[in-house]
Amino acid sequence: MQEDKSEIILANISFKKEKNKGIGHKILTIFAIFISFALLYGCIMGSVNELTMLTTLGNKFLYVKERSFVIAVYVMLPTFVSLMLVIILGLFNLSNDKLGMFFVKTGMWTFPLFLLASGPTNYLAEQHLKDHGYSYCYWYTGKTMSTPDIWVREPEYCQNSKKSVISDMFVWLDKRIAEGDEPTPMDVHVFMTEKRKEYDKKYSVVW
Repeated sequence: MQEDKSEIILANISFKKEKNKGIGHKILTIFAIFISFALLYGCIMGSVNELTMLTTLGNKFLYVKERSFVIAVYVMLPTFVSLMLVIILGLFNLSNDKLGMFFVKTGMWTFPLFLLASGPTNYLAEQHLKDHGYSYCYWYTGKTMSTPDIWVREPEYCQNSKKSVISDMFVWLDKRIAEGDEPTPMDVHVFMTEKRKEYDKKYSVVW
C-alpha cells in the first residue's frame, strides 16, 4: 500500500483522502449506511417474497398481498450497492471518483429501467393471479403505492366497509387461518357487520 497526504492506493484502486469531518459526520454516515442497508435488504427480500408467493400460488391462499412492482427493483441493485460503497468510503474519509460516477450513471440508467419494467411485471403478475382464480379486491386495497393490492380467492370475500373495520377483519382473519380454521365469506360478512355495529355504538358514527 502506497500512501501520501491526499491519496491512498489499495489493490491498484486510487482513493482520495478527504479532510476529517469529525464525529458528527461519522454518526450521520453510520446512520446513512444503516438506512441504505435496510433499503437494500428490504428490496431484495421483497422481491424474493413476491416471487416465492407467485411461484407457489396454487389455490391454497384465501387472499394474497401483491406488490409485483418490487420484482423490478432487481435492475437497481448496482445503484444500491455502489451507493452503499460510496457511503462506507465516506465513513473512512475516503472517496473514489470512478465509483461516484458509476453510482450516478447506473442511477440514471436503472431508475428509468425500473419504471419501464414495473408495468410488464405488474401485468404478468396480475395475469398469473387471474389464471389461478383470484379476484382483485378494490375495497381492501390501499390508495398509495406503498400498500399492496389485495386479491381474494373468491369474489364473495371482497366486502365493502370502513377501513377500520377492514383492518380489524384482517387481524381476525389471519388469526383464524393461523389456527387452521378457514372462515367462509358469510363468516367474514357476519364479523364485519358486528364490528361495524360496535364502532357505531362506541363512537356514534353514521357510516
